[in-house]
Amino acid sequence: MLGKKSDLVANLLTSATVLPQRFVHYEAQASANVCIHTLFEQQVERTPQACALVADGEVITYTQLNRRANRLAHYLRDLGVKPGVLVGICVERSPEMIIAVYAVLKAGGAYVPLDPTYPKDRTRYMVEHAGIKLLITREGLLKALPVGQFQTVVIDTGLPEIAQQPDRNPASSVRPDDRVYAIYTSGSTGKPKLAAVSHRGFTNLLNWFVGEFQIGSSDRTLLVSSFNFDLTQKNIYAPLITGGELHLYVEPQYEPELIRDFIERRGITLINWTPSAFNPLLDGGDASFTKLRSLRIVFLGGEPIALPPLKQWASSRDFNAEFANTYGPTECTDICVFHRFGRSEILGNVPIPLGKPIWNARVYVLGSNLEALPPGEIGELCVGGIGVGEGYINNPALTAEKFVLDPFVTEKAARLYKTGDLASYLPDGTFQFRGRIDNQVKIRGFRIELEEIERALADHPRVSKVALAARNLGANETNQGASLEQQLVAYIVPASGQVVSSRELREFLSRTLPDYMIPSRFVNMAELPQNSNGKLDRKALPSPTSENALDAASHRAPDSPIAVHLASILCELLSLERVGMDDNFFHLGGHSMLSAQLIVRIRRKFGVQLMLRDLFQAQTPAKLAERIERDLVANLEKMTEEEAQRLLAGLEQK
Repeated sequence: MLGKKSDLVANLLTSATVLPQRFVHYEAQASANVCIHTLFEQQVERTPQACALVADGEVITYTQLNRRANRLAHYLRDLGVKPGVLVGICVERSPEMIIAVYAVLKAGGAYVPLDPTYPKDRTRYMVEHAGIKLLITREGLLKALPVGQFQTVVIDTGLPEIAQQPDRNPASSVRPDDRVYAIYTSGSTGKPKLAAVSHRGFTNLLNWFVGEFQIGSSDRTLLVSSFNFDLTQKNIYAPLITGGELHLYVEPQYEPELIRDFIERRGITLINWTPSAFNPLLDGGDASFTKLRSLRIVFLGGEPIALPPLKQWASSRDFNAEFANTYGPTECTDICVFHRFGRSEILGNVPIPLGKPIWNARVYVLGSNLEALPPGEIGELCVGGIGVGEGYINNPALTAEKFVLDPFVTEKAARLYKTGDLASYLPDGTFQFRGRIDNQVKIRGFRIELEEIERALADHPRVSKVALAARNLGANETNQGASLEQQLVAYIVPASGQVVSSRELREFLSRTLPDYMIPSRFVNMAELPQNSNGKLDRKALPSPTSENALDAASHRAPDSPIAVHLASILCELLSLERVGMDDNFFHLGGHSMLSAQLIVRIRRKFGVQLMLRDLFQAQTPAKLAERIERDLVANLEKMTEEEAQRLLAGLEQK
């Protein structure tokens, strides 16, 4: 039995229904007819003076947050926001972001998250494609926005028109089937697609989330993930409908050491990330584990979970957490299947399954003709039930292809979403991931259609042919950074007589694609491999090496003992055969999570302490070696002769 946590879940009645063994689903009765902003308003009445939001030293109570959102909501209504209207929100993690999402919902509209770091051309396409006429942002971000046929509301400048609005709750005309938000995901046609989610599906998700994990007033949730992630959305709302606290990590750069300190200082109990983002928090051993002991539940999603990085923490006395593997596409309101696991499964090295369906989700493994498959047989994972969204906005053809009528229920217009994921299931209804049907890949939790990058590269005037692949390069249990993490590799056939560099191609792609879609490696090809049908044979694409790299001739070898050791660290971390002194770490496949591991390894080898911002300032091995040498000399002056000799002896070892 679920314990009583709040009025929200007091009347939940759960029951499990097992259909014939062709497929399995799980159902629970829970009211999804109350919109999410109404649930927040009800919580404000229960705990008006409790802390709701903490960000950069600012503490905001439930009443204060509600009143600020109400003023903006009334203002948005005056500007024409109502049910059916999409409002863009281009704001980094900040109190203004939370105020904006509630204001849009209270006004009756739905929001579209827009990342301030995206190229202007990509943001322009999203705004125009979605038909956004109103965009909420901050003054410091105006330069990052394209010029277009839309109005901006600058939320942080203290507009008198907003301050003069009433702070009471607006009368709501929103219905459960209205949109709550819409999120862009990568598209195989070369352009991103916009998936919409309803209040009914999202409220069902929140009902399950707070009920299953007993989220309440004693919980403190840390929000670190991107606003553009679907997994971020439930973490915004869940603490604020149960009397808990939402804490925002406002730093723009991923600094594991700062985040660990934040978790310890604030007593964070809940965190939700991709595995590749969470694992660097565990670097540092017992000192790191001590700072994580307040964590009650760690939610991981977006990627397969590798157990080796978790084992040392799970064996320590500071391990008090439970994990939840959460699976689900944006098109089905984030989560449709989950699995809870803890110390015994981690230490027992038990493979982590996708798990079983959440409340009111119908999950099937189907064949090519939508026939139900028996346990153990691999087929396409298809999702039905209350969480299935309306489809893709302004893309009826793709909606018709991916959202089909559910043949297993009598309910009219009930639909299935065809995920494109391959799966099988056990007789008890536990689902297991088995790969993909198409060319979609996951990079650090982001969904990427390889065709979108291929089309972008094909537009370069000196590129004749191109193919993309996601490669898991050099993964092993000791190299936790590469474990299960794929890298994008671009295979380039230059136009006849033309020469093109990887730097040029990166700069070309950065005009239209976000950073996570820029390939890590570029391979020079005379021709692309084909199968017997004359189509691209992706399986025959070679592994990237130093010899077939697009810029193989520009290599400058390490020229000092520090540089040699640094190059060795980079080669191991990035699964490379060699690293040149002028190579850019971020162009070699480095990113914020691998940056954290690089800093840890530099500290262990050289005894110097760097921060992520130092790596952004010194992005090549040559500049980084100079920085390490400078800090190393300063540290040696403070050491005893014995300590200095021991450190130098370690550097002399090859």
